[in-house]
Amino acid sequence: MDNCIVCGNKDLNKFLDLGKTALANNFLEPEELNLIDEEFYPLRVAYCNNCFHVQLIDHVNPKKMFDNYLYISSASKTLTDHLYSLAKVITRKIPFKRNDLIIDIGSNDGTLLSSFKKIDKKLEVLGVEPAKNLVKFANKKNINCVNSYLDIEVAKGIVSKYGNAKLVTSTNSFPHIQNLHNFMNSVNELLSDDGVFVLEAHYLVDLFEQKAFDTVYHEHISYWSVEPMQLLFKNYEFEIFDIERLPVHHGQIRVWVKKTKNKKYVVSNNVKRLIKLENQIGLKDENFYKTFAKQIYNNKELFLKSLSQIKKEGKTIVGYGAPAKGNTLLTFFDIDKTTIPYISDISKLKQNKFSPGKHIPIVSEKKILEDKPDYVLILAWNFADEIIQQLSRYREGGGKFIIPVPSFKIL
Repeated sequence: MDNCIVCGNKDLNKFLDLGKTALANNFLEPEELNLIDEEFYPLRVAYCNNCFHVQLIDHVNPKKMFDNYLYISSASKTLTDHLYSLAKVITRKIPFKRNDLIIDIGSNDGTLLSSFKKIDKKLEVLGVEPAKNLVKFANKKNINCVNSYLDIEVAKGIVSKYGNAKLVTSTNSFPHIQNLHNFMNSVNELLSDDGVFVLEAHYLVDLFEQKAFDTVYHEHISYWSVEPMQLLFKNYEFEIFDIERLPVHHGQIRVWVKKTKNKKYVVSNNVKRLIKLENQIGLKDENFYKTFAKQIYNNKELFLKSLSQIKKEGKTIVGYGAPAKGNTLLTFFDIDKTTIPYISDISKLKQNKFSPGKHIPIVSEKKILEDKPDYVLILAWNFADEIIQQLSRYREGGGKFIIPVPSFKIL
């Protein structure tokens, strides 16, 4: 893409190149290892010289990433609790009536919509989810889903069948959107005039502060800050009326959006406060982006030097957590199964498969307790506290943990 997906400007400045990577959530079956010609795509990040939106330059067909999706919300207790908390906050802030409709875009396995139903059984809920395998999980929870990518025709079909929504949510799927024009027109179609759109997304400020380069992979088209988002919504007669920073995933924003004609909600000072913060730290300064990229390359050098020292001492290292971000890290750091013989993961959808690109086996979390390796590299470092708790027996037995981001650290 040679133009900004928010403002259309063609003047993009590339500042980070992570090389060519396989699609980060496309884990391989054993029989696929020698049969398929795995595809690798450039992974490059740029900012717009006009509106300073940060985005990938290289886009991949969404069907290759989302038709079958192995990340499930309910696999993490931290995320499940967070989504239940989100549902509680929303039901306190928005005055719902009986049979009001809530639509979740990118509804995954229905964890958020299930939370709404637990809190208030009188609400109607509907998911929009392109991954067939995840729709089956949601259906088992009695969550009805439209198995499709959202576009204006799908939105019109939903409205004709179910009516307009009082609430539209998009948690962690908003950064996936390649065609923001289509998406905003669809949300406008779905949402009632007095309705609210609530989204959650990684926050660019947190990504920079934590040097979280592994958050970059092909699913994540956009890396959002407030001003470009504000510009996007203004172009479609929407406005942000509140915004919060959240600790989940080590840094997100929760954004509350309404149609401009909706005067029910007053715009909070939080919006101006975060814009001021973004300007203070330099999100419109070319040197800020150059410094970030330099920090990432320095982190790689430090990490590999530390890992090499551990291997020289004859110590064993295995991985824990097989998130998409882990595959960005493994590819950029060029770590394969000669260094990490396997990765343990609690998700049965990923077990007995192989990581994309590096083809490291994914096994049950129980194998760590059986093998007692010297070190566990936590690839899902944004859930490090939960993982360390899960592996308390391993730690009590003298096991150590490696945290790779923001920089190499041993616990």
